[in-house]
Amino acid sequence: IFAGLLIVTGGLAVAVALSITRPISRLVPMMGELANGNTDREVPGTDRGDEIGTMAKAVMVFRENLIRIAKMEAEQKEAELRAVAEREAATQKMASEFEAAVGGIVKAAVAGDFSQRVDLEGKSGLVLNVGGAINSLCENVARALDDLMKMLNSLAEGELTQRITAEYQGNFATL
Repeated sequence: IFAGLLIVTGGLAVAVALSITRPISRLVPMMGELANGNTDREVPGTDRGDEIGTMAKAVMVFRENLIRIAKMEAEQKEAELRAVAEREAATQKMASEFEAAVGGIVKAAVAGDFSQRVDLEGKSGLVLNVGGAINSLCENVARALDDLMKMLNSLAEGELTQRITAEYQGNFATL
């Protein structure tokens, strides 16, 4: 009887040990995969009502959190890419507006025509600032050249009393 009781007790001990170690041995590799970022596999043992089920549910929470973090990182990266694309589009738009507003006037000035002006109506930022500066530059150069042409025409006609009375600065004053 004692030997039979020993065998039954030993068998029960082995069965209890296996009922604990087998589910844990299935959870351990799953936890290793989660640690490496693999969230593709399902967590075994979450349907159990014992401590092993509690452990499996805790591992499941880790898995779900990793999935959520990966999703948030992907959304963040997507938002950053959108922001970069929007900045590039805004820069391209500003460059196009700048070229449209200023390009022809600069070409005309290079060709000696200082009569054109940048239309500043509705402009802002860089186009407004640079456009205003270009308008000032064209006005100053046009005024100085007009005064100089009148003076030279007078000299060509023999009129030596003609004077330039406008106040100029820098090379314009010297001229």
